[in-house]
Amino acid sequence: MKKGVQVPLLLALAGLMTVGIGIGCWLLFPCIVGLSGDWAPPCPPPPEGFSKADLVGTWEAGVPDQRDTLVIREDGTYKQSIHIEFTSLPPLDYESDWQPWWLEERENGIPYLHLEGMRLCAFNPGLSCDQAGGDGHDFCRNEQIRMENEGILLVMGVPKPRINLYGGTDAPRGISLIFPAGSENSWAYDLKEP
Repeated sequence: MKKGVQVPLLLALAGLMTVGIGIGCWLLFPCIVGLSGDWAPPCPPPPEGFSKADLVGTWEAGVPDQRDTLVIREDGTYKQSIHIEFTSLPPLDYESDWQPWWLEERENGIPYLHLEGMRLCAFNPGLSCDQAGGDGHDFCRNEQIRMENEGILLVMGVPKPRINLYGGTDAPRGISLIFPAGSENSWAYDLKEP
């Protein structure tokens, strides 16, 4: 093949690949952004009318072998239960006493839920359950968060429908509690019981 023909042929092939990729992305975009195909901002605030009362209930994150459960009460206290079971290690079960929680409003509309004494070992089994707090990364504000003797969860709105870790698509009260670990898909607590 002559050099004069190779360049236009390569350009045409590159153009077809670009169009093919563009069509593929356009077709897959609804799957990437959600079942409804509606684009949602990466950090949606809680729905209008959200209040502290919407946090009351039993919230769970993880899978059956690596699970963290928070029972949040209206009186400003919560209890944390952790279960970790790996084949190479003995099972670990932790349950806290009732400890204080409080809500901090933020200028970006994503409140911080402060949980005093929260353990992060379910999210990161490399941490000891004897240690409270740690570090996080607020992906909404792109900044590090120091959690001294506490855990902080982002209270975010949930665009509907959404597939959660357990295969369900509903988010009671339209919120999820997200551990700030650098991604909104890192470690999310979903409401199990009001």
